[in-house]
Amino acid sequence: MRHLLFAWLLAAAGWTHAQTITHYEYWFDQNDADASRTLVEVASPAQVIDLLNQSPNVSALPIGPHRIHYRLRDSQAQWSSVLSREFMRLPGAPYHIVGIEYWFDQNDADNERSYMALQTPASPLDFTVDINTVNVPVGPHRIHYRLKDSHGFWSSVLRRDFRRTHDAPHEIVAMRYWSDPDATSPEDMTEVPISPSVQYLDLMDDILFCEWSTTGNTNVYFQLKDNHAQWSSVVSDSVDVDLVTSPPDQPEIIDGPFAPSFGTEQVYTIDSVPGAGAYEWILPNGWTGASTDTSITVQVGNINDGSELCVRAINGCGESIPRCLEISTSIADGTTTASVGLYPNPTTGRFFLQLRATAQVTVFDAAGRQILKEQQLQGDPYTLDIGDAPSGIYTVRIIQEGQVVNHRLVLQH
Repeated sequence: MRHLLFAWLLAAAGWTHAQTITHYEYWFDQNDADASRTLVEVASPAQVIDLLNQSPNVSALPIGPHRIHYRLRDSQAQWSSVLSREFMRLPGAPYHIVGIEYWFDQNDADNERSYMALQTPASPLDFTVDINTVNVPVGPHRIHYRLKDSHGFWSSVLRRDFRRTHDAPHEIVAMRYWSDPDATSPEDMTEVPISPSVQYLDLMDDILFCEWSTTGNTNVYFQLKDNHAQWSSVVSDSVDVDLVTSPPDQPEIIDGPFAPSFGTEQVYTIDSVPGAGAYEWILPNGWTGASTDTSITVQVGNINDGSELCVRAINGCGESIPRCLEISTSIADGTTTASVGLYPNPTTGRFFLQLRATAQVTVFDAAGRQILKEQQLQGDPYTLDIGDAPSGIYTVRIIQEGQVVNHRLVLQH
């Protein structure tokens, strides 16, 4: 701007024809009436003056952008053309940062921005603040922010990249390792579950080298998986491989009842399998229970003649052939059967119960799914209807006075 004004002034000097500049006048914005202009006498008249070093009176101007207009008068009372330039009037010092406005990624609409007022205004500001990222998805993002000062002015927009990770806690739930750093899908990659999960893991503890090409000293590459399904960076270590491991053998015989009563709780067990790290139990349809150990407690919930209960052994190198037990589930007809009457049987949907006391009645289909449940039944007889269900064999469980009675009911449409 100084060079531009200097060009103006040279032009003014040419206009003066070697006359000296004795006065200049200025005004702001559109206020170019004579009463709005200020005339200034030059202290040392000269052919060229530096307008940038002058100090026009801006005290009456509001804060913000403006334009100043000049014209010069020489010793012959001749006026130059009008010269203009823009400027910004700012408040007086001090300047303090009082707030921060920020938004994420491309969400720069006004209603997507968040404002944070500073409890203690500062100048300068160490921008280490707690930004709310609750609604930001996990992954890479960009934050945009600008600062507001104590006079209401905003800074330029600043930005930086960041990655949002899952909230704590982070625990290790799995580990995988392999030998060839250049392979896309290494043949000897082994993945091992970490159960129970831990926050810290000794990589050299209980490592299984499955189908490893060599024993002895070798480089091993590791990754760890956390409970948010995120894999770590790859780390490596030199390991002495003493023994190559294989999948575990098939479990021995399953110890437990092969004809459990419907609705009862049963326990099934096997002997430990050498080299196994966990066990997978496969239950008949309608049964419930869960275990990764050598025993499982189940709730028998189905009539499953010909079904099987199975278990297989697992380690980081694979799984065994399953061991199975054939199941033939019976109906537990309590000793109080005579105290409950059910008719007609078979039925087309509607049937009647003769109850000697208040009862709870539940109807299960052949897969052990509950299709009807009634509480606090009273009356003799009491009417129930399963006509919307498909034809088949159903179990009607009646609980009264602390005793359980199960009836097999045939539905025929």
